[in-house]
Amino acid sequence: MLLFIYFHVLTIAAPIVLSADSLEKLTDLSEINPPADVHMEEIELGELSISWNSNLSEDIHKMFSINYQFEWKYNDSVTWQPASRMEDPEYTDDFELHRGVDMQVKNVIIEKPINFDSMEAESNWTEMHYPPASGDPETAAANISCIVYNNTYMNCSWQIGTKAPEDIVYFLRYRQDDDTRICTDYLKDDRGRHIGCHIVNGIDTEVIVILLVNGSSQQAEIYPIYRIFQPSSFEKFNPPVNVQVVNHTVKWDIPDNTSITNPRCFAYLLNVKDWTNNAEKNISVNERTDYKLLVYNPSKRYSVKVSLSLQFCGVSQFWSDWSNEVFIEAEHSGSFSSSPMLILLVVVLNLSVLVIICLLKRVIKKMLVPVPDPQRKFPELFGKYNGDFQQWLGYKEQIWIAAECTTAPIEEN
Repeated sequence: MLLFIYFHVLTIAAPIVLSADSLEKLTDLSEINPPADVHMEEIELGELSISWNSNLSEDIHKMFSINYQFEWKYNDSVTWQPASRMEDPEYTDDFELHRGVDMQVKNVIIEKPINFDSMEAESNWTEMHYPPASGDPETAAANISCIVYNNTYMNCSWQIGTKAPEDIVYFLRYRQDDDTRICTDYLKDDRGRHIGCHIVNGIDTEVIVILLVNGSSQQAEIYPIYRIFQPSSFEKFNPPVNVQVVNHTVKWDIPDNTSITNPRCFAYLLNVKDWTNNAEKNISVNERTDYKLLVYNPSKRYSVKVSLSLQFCGVSQFWSDWSNEVFIEAEHSGSFSSSPMLILLVVVLNLSVLVIICLLKRVIKKMLVPVPDPQRKFPELFGKYNGDFQQWLGYKEQIWIAAECTTAPIEEN
């Protein structure tokens, strides 16, 4: 929409500082005219184009070089933002238009040829005003915030205005360069009201985002809110990957598929926890992906996790979530479980000892046969016969009795 802006010229005349030759050329001029015929137009979402006429004669344009000094500030601010001098009578920039914008421009006449000691003269300021948004500011969406997740999607959220009517419906639009889009995936509260937007189209973190949250209602005019921000300042990356501890040195890698691929662009935060007393310590590491643990007790169990944030190739307000924890086991309690080969060796040794013990017992049993206890084998022999083996067997000793010998003749053949 093309806006015709009312403007006025300050009445304090600026002194004309020119060389003697230049003064002769300007003998008929009492002052330098300020710019006139100012026009404003919102050509894109949040983008204003301001143009004007120098209001100087053709003779002035022929005799001098004409530049323009442009400045602006928000209506609720007292600080002017100076712009560089321009040769063309126009200025284009992005603004948070709901705040209203005050602008001023003046002509700067420079003596030809232009060099470091060229004399200059300036006109008075011409002031311009872009009005602030209408409506009650407390009907607007409050506490608007956006987070870009690993250069893949962006979530924006807000709260319902304190004076927003019951039928309020908020809408979000955003722009990067000349690409303006509307939200198609809203986050809703338990009453079905829009309280956020999930943007999955992809955000270029190197390009400024101009965002507008406005609303509609049958009961009241809704105050719009513009936001301008650099996405990389609100990017939350995935946590570090491949975290490991080798010889008490913690190592990690930056996550895949990030918009920043140089590990030196990040600051890192290590969380080291002593599990014997649950004491935790955070350690800052800059521009490197390893850290040697300086305080380490091998008799204790530790865990380590890592987070990162963009700090050296741009600055993000957010840190990533923590990585998975990696544990450093105490040597006296966890050393066996850390080595499968050691476990196997212990099992084999134990089995070998058992086999050797069994074999030794068998050999000893064969070599040392126990002598049977005769009392237990022959109880009658000792109980009844008092150990008299012959009586126990019923053996009677033959008794030889002397008798007369009868002579028997021997016949000879």
